[in-house]
Amino acid sequence: MANITEIAQAAGVSRSTVSRVLNNQPYVVAEKRAAVLRAMEQLDYRPNQSAVHLSRGKTNVIGVMVPQINHPFFSQLIEGIGIACAERNISMLIHQTFNDREQEQQSFTQLRHKQIDGLIIGSSVSPPEVLERVRRDGPIVTLSVNSGKKVSRSSLLIIKAGFWQCCLI
Repeated sequence: MANITEIAQAAGVSRSTVSRVLNNQPYVVAEKRAAVLRAMEQLDYRPNQSAVHLSRGKTNVIGVMVPQINHPFFSQLIEGIGIACAERNISMLIHQTFNDREQEQQSFTQLRHKQIDGLIIGSSVSPPEVLERVRRDGPIVTLSVNSGKKVSRSSLLIIKAGFWQCCLI
């Protein structure tokens, strides 16, 4: 797969020019922009989404942690979150934990490693102090009742058209 350097060489421009074209910046002469776009097509260039996410500091993926997907409440919750995510062009990553702390830890690790932008916790068996630590790694919304004061709760949920819809803010 082609990279920016190869595109720059094929188009006869600098890597900076290729970057400007990729980021749709206006400071590129029309003929150079066309050369870059031609080279991208000829080399079948596809942006590396991991690199794009890294440069932007955002994955457009929200994690949803539930104990069971087939539970009526959680399946309806997931459906509503899915609708809200689709409206915002955000992907949803569902983690079924079976009320196991080690499974929950996997979701927490994804947030810490910036593999997801935020985490919606349908239910958790982890103690409040663990959730307080997780909160430092990124935004979380929890539906669980716990004694933590700084963890966002279901007040961020919006009920719309009979479905639970959620948006991390």
